[in-house]
Amino acid sequence: MVMCGLTLLNLILLLFSAYRKLPAAEQYLTGCRIISDTKRLWKGNGPIAMLNRLGAVALVFTLSVLLEKRGLIDRNETDQVPLSLRIWTAGPIVGSCMLLLGAVSLWLMAKIGNA
Repeated sequence: MVMCGLTLLNLILLLFSAYRKLPAAEQYLTGCRIISDTKRLWKGNGPIAMLNRLGAVALVFTLSVLLEKRGLIDRNETDQVPLSLRIWTAGPIVGSCMLLLGAVSLWLMAKIGNA
């Protein structure tokens, strides 16, 4: 029951971030190749397109050192994004990963306990 509530809360946060915070983050990251390619590939404002673009922005913020080494982003551009906007765009994606990890862990513990 708790996992269902957390999943619903995470979905609400994902959609809020995708529709309210993503356009501002994309404006800061116009020179990043990953963002421009993802935006070109996922045109439109449907939920699937917006969530995929949000995932690309979260990737830029969470793996910025690795992406900079490969020449896919400009670190000066990512450093100009306000911290609150970084949290609002990367936080729900990271939260989704943590929620999935927790659900799989609980499932495995239940399987091991019944064996």
